[in-house]
Amino acid sequence: QSFLFIWSYEASFDVPSGCYPQTLTIGGGSYCNEIAWDIYTSGGSWNSGGEGCGTWDLTLWVANGWEFDFHDSFGDGWNGNYAVITYS
Repeated sequence: QSFLFIWSYEASFDVPSGCYPQTLTIGGGSYCNEIAWDIYTSGGSWNSGGEGCGTWDLTLWVANGWEFDFHDSFGDGWNGNYAVITYS
C-alpha cells in the first residue's frame, strides 16, 4: 500500500493511525537540490529529515501520529517531482 503526493510548493501530511511507513521515495522531476523533507512526532519534536531525490528506509520509526513536512527551497514548486510513502 502507498500514498502518492504531488505538491506545488510546501505541504504537510499526517500519518493515519495504524499506518507504519516503510519507505519514502522522492523523484520524477527536476531540481532535486531544492527539495527537503522532515518528520515530526505527534508532539511536534523533529525526528529526522533529508534532502534531494531518492529513497529512504523509514522502518525504524513507529509512525502513528507522525507528520511528514515537504519543502521547496526556491519556492517555485516541485518541478514535476513527487513523493511516495509505502506503508504496512
